[in-house]
Amino acid sequence: MGASNHMQNGQMAGYLGVPHERVPETYGGGFSLYVAAWPLLEEYPGNRFQTGLFGTWMHAKNDFTDDNPKPLERMYSDIEGGLGWWRDTRFATETPKFIMGGVQLNFRGWANGPGAGKGRDWDQPRGKYGVAQLSPW
Repeated sequence: MGASNHMQNGQMAGYLGVPHERVPETYGGGFSLYVAAWPLLEEYPGNRFQTGLFGTWMHAKNDFTDDNPKPLERMYSDIEGGLGWWRDTRFATETPKFIMGGVQLNFRGWANGPGAGKGRDWDQPRGKYGVAQLSPW
């Protein structure tokens, strides 16, 4: 393969999704996510690599109708998490890590990953919760 055939710089973006519209009304609450961790690439490209394996985004149920229209302002909030690799992970490894977060209504605040929190600045951590992460080393 010639030198011109080697990737110099690239980016892949997007999400894999398996949407579910609703859960049965008899469902009371709680949530569990079981995800298998697997090698995505034959060789780990380093700490600038970012992508996710299976995860979740849970959004509030909004029943907008003609009598109850959607407000003009943005209505976004969620609880999210899953396995993957992030460019701003403090101790990046070739093994995917679990990350979770919560986004307050319209991004007024968020807890995005243990320790760093909003902005993910490890020099000024603002994370308000702790998570135990098991790693093979």
